[in-house]
Amino acid sequence: MKEDPQRLFFENRYKSKDHYWGTEPNLLTKRISDYAGPGKVLDIGAGDGKDAIFLAEKGFSVTCIDYSETAMKKLRSIAKQFKLKIKCLAEDAREFKYTTAFDVVISFSTLQFMGRNDIIKVVSDMKSHTKPHGINVISAFTERNPYKGFPYLLKKHELKDFYKDWEILYYSEKFTPWERHEEGAPLHRHAAAYIIARKSSKQNIEIKI
Repeated sequence: MKEDPQRLFFENRYKSKDHYWGTEPNLLTKRISDYAGPGKVLDIGAGDGKDAIFLAEKGFSVTCIDYSETAMKKLRSIAKQFKLKIKCLAEDAREFKYTTAFDVVISFSTLQFMGRNDIIKVVSDMKSHTKPHGINVISAFTERNPYKGFPYLLKKHELKDFYKDWEILYYSEKFTPWERHEEGAPLHRHAAAYIIARKSSKQNIEIKI
């Protein structure tokens, strides 16, 4: 079977450097406790786990999925070392089979690596498997992103429109701070949409067993 170049790219990055994305959690991750008490979290595209570790340390029980086996192996080792409630699954978010619902579902900088139809499916699954009063927290690149080489970049307000039937607690579209992930790499930044949305108690949950 031919290796997926995108998957191989991330495998090599996670093998080459510990904490490739750093250890500081996303700003929206720090706000989750404002809207949800410790409960069950699903982290889609968890990478090497900076958000999962932060939430587990706050008392949340976290399930992580990422298609990088290297990232999940590293995170599994950290969870064991520090006795954190983190379950790590090396799976593709587009093919993930839910067996339960979650209080919080998060996905940071992952959706732009999928086509639009896959994004719609993944977000729909996220929403369907969120408990009443639970929240979804997402960031994803938009069409204003300087680098266009992603399968899909969200249009203006598109992420917000995906949640028009939920309560929008926070939404913005803006550029990230300048950053570099590897020594010698050029500084860069991204244009992204950010959302925190809450599910109404009147909305049904679809549980696939």
